[in-house]
Amino acid sequence: MKKLLFSVLVSLLTPYFSVGQKSSFIHPEFGNITETHRLVAIVPFDIDLDLSLSELKRRQLSEEEGISLQKELTFYIANQIESLSVQIQPYEETKALMRSSGIDYRSSLLMESKDLASRLKVDAVIRGSLSLSVLLSEGIEDQFSWIDLWVLSPSFGRITLKLVDGGSSKLLWRHEKVIDRTTGKNTRELVEKMMKQIARNFPYAK
Repeated sequence: MKKLLFSVLVSLLTPYFSVGQKSSFIHPEFGNITETHRLVAIVPFDIDLDLSLSELKRRQLSEEEGISLQKELTFYIANQIESLSVQIQPYEETKALMRSSGIDYRSSLLMESKDLASRLKVDAVIRGSLSLSVLLSEGIEDQFSWIDLWVLSPSFGRITLKLVDGGSSKLLWRHEKVIDRTTGKNTRELVEKMMKQIARNFPYAK
């Protein structure tokens, strides 16, 4: 009976919440622009934490979350998406090139994509932004009460991926998605679930 009531309530509330919304864009000249692309790097994510923290702690956690997502996304695309027309620069190589070029987390967020691509010796970069009201690295509790359902917002934030041409800084592809309780309980689950959804339409997939 409780399960039935819960199902009915969820079905009634769903139309009023923008849970799991997503949107995508691909440049109409994508094929022509990327014809010579051979190597792509994934750079740290720009993180906006909507949490009650000191500025120092917010900056520290933002950097940790941003680098964690960079690492997980690099691994997933390189190892889980088959038949790519480009290679994904290994995370450790991107990290080393950033360090040797004097690029830290903060400066990477401010640099133009073509400058980043030049320093990393790649044809394009994948950048990301993430707004959060929880810490994915600590995990999202998947158990919630009736009070949570009625009172709390069903979404925790929004994630956006952007593929940018290294020569022109043109936006070639973008994927945006709301983060909610169904998206994943931690960073790895978020990346896996999101990438599984877009794997078939990932722009470099053959």
